[in-house]
Formats: sequence, structure tokens, C-alpha cells
Amino acid sequence: MARGEEAESSSNDTGFGELADRIRIGDQDANDNLRLMVTVGVEFLLRHKLAKADVSAEVAAVIQTTIEAVQALRPSQPLNLPALIVSTIHAHCPPSPAVVTIRRPDSTAMVAAQSVLVEMTPLERRILNEYYAVGAAQETIQRRLHVGPQIIKRTLAKARAAFFRRSAGS
Repeated sequence: MARGEEAESSSNDTGFGELADRIRIGDQDANDNLRLMVTVGVEFLLRHKLAKADVSAEVAAVIQTTIEAVQALRPSQPLNLPALIVSTIHAHCPPSPAVVTIRRPDSTAMVAAQSVLVEMTPLERRILNEYYAVGAAQETIQRRLHVGPQIIKRTLAKARAAFFRRSAGS
């Protein structure tokens, strides 16, 4: 890490530490400063997390809960203010369910897909389901199914090749 980056990081940590100390003692100006510092970022995160445009009530609740959590801490307790804000966001606002648009495949594609799935092992079918139906990332599939990246890549390549062979041959 470059010396300038260390200084900047230390400066930010000190700034958050001082702000947290002021919030702990009930300094209203510190509460207002926190709101000014983090509102835009919290709003951005919540818009994406909740998939909606108006998140003003949620932003206010997250910031107020963060302030209350800081005030509840003893002065000797260590505090990572940005991490506290993020954990408050996760606690207050579970993600909204993903909006999925279902496109009705043509019968040729359905027949080809079904014939490919019949030939796959149960593990391969689970990998394909996670990847195509659930929309999970390969890293997520690795964690959920306890498989390596090569198995996932090989399964996807095998299924694609078989699907294209069957859909082209029909």
C-alpha cells in the first residue's frame, strides 16, 4: 500500500472515530454530520438492494438505528462505523425478491432441453438448475454444491453442446 493511501485511510478512520465519539455523547451536530456524510451512499445501496426508487424512509431508519447503536456503545468499545452502517442496512432491509421474466420456450427447445437433462447425472442437473433456473453465479454454485469450478464449467459446456446438437438436429 502506498504511503499516501495509508495516510488517507488513517485520516478516514480517525474522522469516523471522532465522529462516533461525538455521537456517543449525544452531540446533535455529529448526528447531522453523519447524515450528511452517508445519506447518498446508503440511499444508493438501498435502491439496489430493495430494487425500488423511493427509499427515503428506509434511509432515515438505517441512519437513526446506526446513531442509536453508536450511542449504546461504551466509550471503550471499538467501533467500525462503516461496517456498522452496512450491518444495519442488512438487518433492516432484506433484499426484495428478484423479478424474473419467464419466456415461454418453443417446443423444439423444450424437447431438446428435456432430452439433455435426462442424460445428466443428478449433480449435473442440480448445477444446471442453479445456473439456469435460479441464476446463481458459479461461485455461489461452488459453495452450495461443494464442487470445483472445473466441474461447473465442464457441466455447462457438456449441456450446451448436447442442447445445440439436439436443437440443430430437430
